[in-house]
Amino acid sequence: MAMLFTYQSNPDEGIQAITAAGRAVTPKWAGLPAIGVTLLLVAAFARLTSHNWREIAGFTFAALWLVVLLSQLEQRLRWTRAIEKDPHAAEEHQVEVTDHGIVFSCAYARSELAWAGVRRVQETPSHYLFVCGPLGACAVPKRAVSDSDDDALRSLVRAHSPDGGAHLARDVGSAAPAT
Repeated sequence: MAMLFTYQSNPDEGIQAITAAGRAVTPKWAGLPAIGVTLLLVAAFARLTSHNWREIAGFTFAALWLVVLLSQLEQRLRWTRAIEKDPHAAEEHQVEVTDHGIVFSCAYARSELAWAGVRRVQETPSHYLFVCGPLGACAVPKRAVSDSDDDALRSLVRAHSPDGGAHLARDVGSAAPAT
């Protein structure tokens, strides 16, 4: 069985896909241990060197929170510039999902991913993410998938994805993974 999905990408959707792929491969709490250790070290240093250690620790926490927010903004700005400079971003994209794997293509590029290279297929409110490694995923926007093709795509994922479709939503139109 082969299914072909065609869509025109846009920068906001590209950033959503990149963000969703990042969340799919990196847990949201991944940076918390480093932040916690940093706060404890700053608080301990402040306690040893100052009588007003609580205030210093509080300012450090606020500064660290601000740094995280600013780094997220800076990352989004970099992604926006990268997508705007990408010569393939304005092209029509095609995704073919078959029993053998997934083929992503545009006018000048083509990439094939065998099902053996897919770790899992994760569904978000806007995308199907074919997670293919520890640092990335290939995204297919849901708007490119018609309602009639959605069931067939889910069947292909359940039949060929190593996770058996465990990360697909329970209900069509939902992002809650099946349990």
